[in-house]
Amino acid sequence: MKIIGMHIYGFGQLENLKIANLEDFQVFYGENEAGKSTIMAFIHGILFGFPTKQQTELRYEPKHSSKYGGNIRIYHEDYGYAVIERIKGKAAGDLKVVLDAGEIGGEELLRELTANFDKSLFQAIFSFNLHGLQNIQQMKGEEIGKFLFSAGTLGTEQLAKAETVLQKELEARFKPSGKKPLLNERLQELHEINGDLKKAAAKNKEYENLVSKKDLLQQEMAELTNSLQDIGEKVEKLTEWKRIEPLVKEEKWIKKELKELGEIVFPARGLERMEHLNQLIHPKKAEMISISERIENLKKELAEIEPEHSILENESAILGLLDQVPIMEQLLIEKQQCETKLAEYEEKLASTREKLHLPLQEEEIIAINTNIYMKKQVEAASRKRQKLEEIKEELEDRYLEEKNTLEEIEKEVRFAERQVLPKQEREKIEKQISDSNDKQSLEWEFEVLTGKTRIPTAGTGTGQSII
Repeated sequence: MKIIGMHIYGFGQLENLKIANLEDFQVFYGENEAGKSTIMAFIHGILFGFPTKQQTELRYEPKHSSKYGGNIRIYHEDYGYAVIERIKGKAAGDLKVVLDAGEIGGEELLRELTANFDKSLFQAIFSFNLHGLQNIQQMKGEEIGKFLFSAGTLGTEQLAKAETVLQKELEARFKPSGKKPLLNERLQELHEINGDLKKAAAKNKEYENLVSKKDLLQQEMAELTNSLQDIGEKVEKLTEWKRIEPLVKEEKWIKKELKELGEIVFPARGLERMEHLNQLIHPKKAEMISISERIENLKKELAEIEPEHSILENESAILGLLDQVPIMEQLLIEKQQCETKLAEYEEKLASTREKLHLPLQEEEIIAINTNIYMKKQVEAASRKRQKLEEIKEELEDRYLEEKNTLEEIEKEVRFAERQVLPKQEREKIEKQISDSNDKQSLEWEFEVLTGKTRIPTAGTGTGQSII
């Protein structure tokens, strides 16, 4: 069998490489990492299968291509030209052998073409390198004897001589149990380097695991960051919706009111005018309600009582008391203002206590031994508080007095209001009094004119003055 060409689909760093017209003696040369060992490994992989992941041999899977494998074109003395193709598939790859005569086969046909050679025997005899020399001692004598016998039957009579010469040269360069030959020394160094390489490979694998773990963690962090960002945006939206919820409800209510009112021309400065009117309307409404209640109460009271004529004599006093009602209201307003000031002073006092940052009572705060400045401040605050309490007590006493005075006035007003006659009856009585006074005056004038009565110089018994 002779290899006359090959096509590498993808194997290590070699991709879509075609090599044709190989001669009987062909030399591949190049710098380190140029691909010489890769081509040898490619031939081994096509003929005997790709290494599995459990084996220590390199698989040479391409990094930048999805195609893995290729084909070799050979010439066999018995079968003629053939193409052996192996691509990525099951454990050792999918094999296909096609003869130019038209026959297609697999592993069995390939074993016939390779004369049942296995990979170790092929590497030990036809395709050995430095690593192959290390494994030559693993070959059995029977296998080498069979190979030599077959070579003798084929007419290669110089093989035995060449083997002897090669054996001597081999022993001079390499001995399985030797230490001094150059190859043994280099193999020992290679073993050490190989050990270091395995350690480095283990560390590299650990590094790759850490890198992959780092990528996963970064991906999780990115996902979490995106999730947090989405949640933050949702929270912001919900917060904004919560904030504008009253405004939206107010807008819907206003639209509903506007729809019910229809088209209205809004006047200039309408809001200001409306607010001003509302400010005027509320007290007026309260006043109207109060007056209405008072009117109703007065009506009830007037319906239950009968007028007393003696009240008419005290009308001026009652009116005087009614004139004092605004003064009472002013006193009530002053009382409210004093209470407001008192509340402000109490708030300031509470704020001062909070600024002290001490959960102490007033007596404990006064008893604290501190510097003169703070002592003066505390004493001033204490005096001020005492003064405010005295003002408060005074205001409370004044409030009680004014309250009692107001209650008495209100009682007198209610009593006076109960004594007031209805308007019609009052007008009727006033008319009667007026008619009576006119009648008495006419009678008196008549008596004066007739000379029955002398004109007095002072007030008369009727309480009237005559000029």
